[in-house]
Amino acid sequence: MDTEHPVMARRGRRARDDKAAEGAPHEPTSPAPFTPPVSSPNVGAVGPSSSAEPQGASFPAAGLVAKEETQVAEFLRTYPECDGRGVIAAVLDYGVDPDAPGLQHTTDGRPKIIAILDCCGAGDVDTSTIRMVNVGSNTLQGLTGRVLTLGNWTNPSGKFHVGKKRAYEFLAPSLVARLKAERKACFQQQQMSLLAKLSSDKGQELDGGSVVQSNPVLAEKLLQQLMAAYDDPGPVYDCVVFHDGNVWRAAIDFEETGNLSEAPLLTDFSMEKGFGTVPSMLLSYSVNIYDEGNLLSICVPGDSHGTHVASILAGYFPESPELNGVAPGAQLVCCNIADPRLSNMESGVSLARAAQAAAQLGCDLVNLSFWEPVRTMHAGHF
Repeated sequence: MDTEHPVMARRGRRARDDKAAEGAPHEPTSPAPFTPPVSSPNVGAVGPSSSAEPQGASFPAAGLVAKEETQVAEFLRTYPECDGRGVIAAVLDYGVDPDAPGLQHTTDGRPKIIAILDCCGAGDVDTSTIRMVNVGSNTLQGLTGRVLTLGNWTNPSGKFHVGKKRAYEFLAPSLVARLKAERKACFQQQQMSLLAKLSSDKGQELDGGSVVQSNPVLAEKLLQQLMAAYDDPGPVYDCVVFHDGNVWRAAIDFEETGNLSEAPLLTDFSMEKGFGTVPSMLLSYSVNIYDEGNLLSICVPGDSHGTHVASILAGYFPESPELNGVAPGAQLVCCNIADPRLSNMESGVSLARAAQAAAQLGCDLVNLSFWEPVRTMHAGHF
């Protein structure tokens, strides 16, 4: 819900009143008295001891969500248990960060997010190839060619489904742009170091540089051509899926080291509410596994907007209730309908999958805060 900030609204009204008053005759009746904003320390909060803002804070946190202006805060103070408890809302957006503060639990202690789904299919990984561990070791060869070191996992069948996934196919466009810039800067630094070494001592052989020793001028030209023709295909991650006797589980080599022994071992988010993080990319991810282990779905947020919308709707901050959403007791089903392969646009398939998931999971309402320019007005439906 878009509302004008209360401070800006008051300034606008004051400016209009001052302008109207210039040269105007005195009216015998005075206008209705202006009601100042509530200055109680409980503004926007639920509970007698809540504070509107953290002690010493200058940012008006209580104004982030217009709960006072829409009388939501007054309603929650009057009916504190009518805060969305028992309600499940589907958020059809760019996906939601499962590690975000305020999206961990409801007011009555239940998990805030009950399901995370990649409805666009960008995170799908074909894991139909089956491999066995190498004899005498706890390793196997992944589809990237890396030798993968597995963890001490329980796998009664001994069969591992393997797949690979290019990062640029499913990560958020903003993250892809950052990764490309960082990787290009690293490549250029390496190239410049080699060029500098050629300039300083063209008679010395570089690592693996027989060409340098025989023809340093040609080597320098080749390095410059490589820099000019730079094209980054991006990281490629090995994926391993197996059945532990109870559920299907997956591990992803986001570090590209081949060592999966320390990687998070995840199953469907709806089952254990588990997720992994990649600190180097500031990324949180979860998984779902389909078709008897033959299809792995990697779920990542495509943008921060989905987390923003989910927090307005149902965020719960027990230590800072002024940051709470409109229904802090509600639970969420998070459906990513934005396809990074289509510049984060939704598709008919992603919308249909999200609608089906919302129905199957018993959602009471659906939030769709999503748009892009259209050629034909008043056309299309969902």
